[in-house]
Amino acid sequence: MMTAIDVYSPTNFRKNQSAILKEILAQNKPVEITIASEKDGPNSGVIAISKKDYIEYLQLKKQAVELATKEISEIARSQNPQHLTDQKDIEAWFDDEAE
Repeated sequence: MMTAIDVYSPTNFRKNQSAILKEILAQNKPVEITIASEKDGPNSGVIAISKKDYIEYLQLKKQAVELATKEISEIARSQNPQHLTDQKDIEAWFDDEAE
């Protein structure tokens, strides 16, 4: 379940920067700083999180990539992979797959 996140404009963030950063660490709760953008609309912004949460995020991301890579490799091996090196064989294989 995702909890509500406090949102600050850049001006309000600057005014209360020290207190907000201390709160992020004390409560382990991220905050959003909105940034107006013609390209991305009014909901563009950044999320400020604790260093501890960032390190955990990087570890989880690495684990997810490793798991996906492992699963993709297992699926590929189960599909009787072909190791084609000749250009004509490769083109024929693509032609067969297209049909």
